[in-house]
Amino acid sequence: MPSFLTRLQTALAGQASAGTPGAAVPAPADEPAPQVPADLADLLPTDRAADQPRAVALGADGETVVCWELAAGTGSTAPQLGEALRAAASPWRPVVVDDEWEDALTEAPQHPDELAGLDVEEGPLLLDRRWQAAHDRAVREERAGMHRGRTPAATTAAVTRAVVERPEALDDAAVAVVRADDLWQLPAVLGWAPVDAGLSAHELSVVLQYWQDQWGAHVVALGARSLVLRLDDPPATDDDALAAAQEVLAVAPALLSADLVEPLPRAAELLAPALLGAGWWHVHLA
Repeated sequence: MPSFLTRLQTALAGQASAGTPGAAVPAPADEPAPQVPADLADLLPTDRAADQPRAVALGADGETVVCWELAAGTGSTAPQLGEALRAAASPWRPVVVDDEWEDALTEAPQHPDELAGLDVEEGPLLLDRRWQAAHDRAVREERAGMHRGRTPAATTAAVTRAVVERPEALDDAAVAVVRADDLWQLPAVLGWAPVDAGLSAHELSVVLQYWQDQWGAHVVALGARSLVLRLDDPPATDDDALAAAQEVLAVAPALLSADLVEPLPRAAELLAPALLGAGWWHVHLA
């Protein structure tokens, strides 16, 4: 099998055959073919005469917010690409994407410079407001008799396990490369805000900046309605795990509601043990 670097160079050069999943998509005849930005091309030399990977999102200046979709089947090597780009002090960040992720590019992108002065303390404040609102809603639902007792233990185990397991899709997906100062900026930089999530792209970046600071959480994948995070410093105590569960449910209060019948505070208690020491969070936003 060709080396990772060879496959990456091939993808950047657009040399994959038209019948291969993830092959480069030529620009329409009436539009100029997008060019691989020089600072990325210099890291990974390519055949400049070949067709280029398609630009998925472009900033107002056509350069600073660029997302290049690379070949499918490279998801598991996205961390390798991240290491290479970090070692080169590159402003590019890799993220795994699925076939429908563009459906969540619903907002105008922000320039990374607009996020430079963002206060990390905005994250917990936003989470507190959302948790309180979700908690109050759950109390009203409980008073109205909308909860139906307890969830079977097997269902609880399956649902909570799904939140913390490394998704298999990471091994069979495309990799996008985005110009940003840090991974937490990706939602705002791309305008990634799933429909019906109840959070703007900017608010998602606010939360992700705090989670990176608090739990060492880094964005690994973006889908149409969910994101995958890898945690370097996951919750290590029961209290931390409960706090993390409340934060996750504050971002995605409907995450467990389809399967768990308990009110939100009890759902957080059920989710917390799964987050203890968990290195992955798969957060379903809508």
